[in-house]
Amino acid sequence: RFKYRERIDTLHVTAYIPIQNTATVHCTADTILTNNTDTATATYIPLFPVDIVVTKRAAADSVVTSGGDSTWYVYPGNTVHYNIHLKNVGELNCEMFTAEDILPSEVELITFTGASYTVEGDTLRWSVPGLSARNGEATFSYTCRVDTVLPPWSVPLTNTVTAFCIEDSNLTNNTDQETVYTVANVPPNPQIRVSPEMINPTDSVQVEVLTPVSLVSWDLRIFFEGGTSIETYGDAFIASTTLSPGIWTAVEPDFGDTWMTTSNGSEQVGVIFVTTDEWSITRSDTAFFTIEALYPQIRLSRSVIQPGDSVRVEVNTPHVVDSWDLGVYFGDGMFESTYADAFILSTDLLPDVWTAVEPEFSDTWMRTSEEEERIIIAFQTMNIYGITRTDTASLLIRSDDEFWLDDNVFKPDDGLPLGLRFKLSSNRHAVIKVYDISGAYIDTVIDGFYNGGWNHVTWAGNGADGRIVGTGVYVAILTSGSFQQMRKFIVVR
Repeated sequence: RFKYRERIDTLHVTAYIPIQNTATVHCTADTILTNNTDTATATYIPLFPVDIVVTKRAAADSVVTSGGDSTWYVYPGNTVHYNIHLKNVGELNCEMFTAEDILPSEVELITFTGASYTVEGDTLRWSVPGLSARNGEATFSYTCRVDTVLPPWSVPLTNTVTAFCIEDSNLTNNTDQETVYTVANVPPNPQIRVSPEMINPTDSVQVEVLTPVSLVSWDLRIFFEGGTSIETYGDAFIASTTLSPGIWTAVEPDFGDTWMTTSNGSEQVGVIFVTTDEWSITRSDTAFFTIEALYPQIRLSRSVIQPGDSVRVEVNTPHVVDSWDLGVYFGDGMFESTYADAFILSTDLLPDVWTAVEPEFSDTWMRTSEEEERIIIAFQTMNIYGITRTDTASLLIRSDDEFWLDDNVFKPDDGLPLGLRFKLSSNRHAVIKVYDISGAYIDTVIDGFYNGGWNHVTWAGNGADGRIVGTGVYVAILTSGSFQQMRKFIVVR
């Protein structure tokens, strides 16, 4: 009986191989050879080949855990730390391996430990001489800084590490991936400001804008309270100007189209600053200024007059007007729209200059039976938007009661009648009668309705019967309402 052992040097063989061993005994005297040979078979079980397992872990500013899964978040400008662990779980040595990591475009490598490395574009590569069999390990770490300028939403920073070993035939575990999310960094809105915030029509307003981020485009829009808008303000300046983040920029020119578009006493105007950034996000801010209405002015040379007197009318407008007109309201409710029309059509009013209207207003006869009567003259202007503004001035017509003769001595033979002047405090009935010195009735000069103010009538020197009166002293008596007055005169023939 014999025993022996054999060593099989097949470390690089990866297949199952049957190993057959045959023993034969030779004896010259043995004539039966059928049982001189025997065979034994053993099966070669190979060692597990190289199998590299890659594990990657990241750490950043904060971590959120949900359902057993952890998610890391990093603020723009901060760092992310990565750990790479490689293990050879095979039973054969890895003679040489190379690893590479495709870095996200939003990060920059700042440190690396564990091996020499190269960076080409966004690819980080490093090599190690080898990993021993049965759990040979290698650990590498590196740190990346995240860009400061990122979209205003959470950006996934995903990178994948892959290990390459020529002897590794199991490629399912050679890669690992880790994702870190950026914290959404929403920049502040753009800003706009106007100065001054309270103006009069046609005043200019300075507009200034500021953006916190770089822009692809920007624009300005003006909205008036009356519903109209201006889309073209500052277009040439906007087209030629790139706004610098964080710096206030004055728009040129100042905004001057500040006509009011409503009939209100004040009007708010909005200036909207609209921006579009490099991520195609549109933001806006609005500034407001208020236009305080300036009203036209009218003044009269006198505020109280006698019936039939003239009065000078002067007007003044605080700004350029598109058209203007005058209207007169009388005490009896009538309205006159044609006063000074020829002058109005031929005259452009200058802002802040008093202009005397031609002719003076003279239609000042009383129109009611009241003892005084008020006339209102309205001055109306219209701007380019059709908005009208009005100012008024009032005129009081007031009269008293008087009675006078043109002459105290009347000579009918000279061929001229006796003039009698009387003034009434209102429009009413008046009677003038002539008596002789003894009180005998001679004639009725007038008996009818007369306007307030001065009136003038004549008497030819004849009695009611048509006969010529003789030389003597006579009395003329005016009776009108409660007023009665007597005047003596002498008739000389």
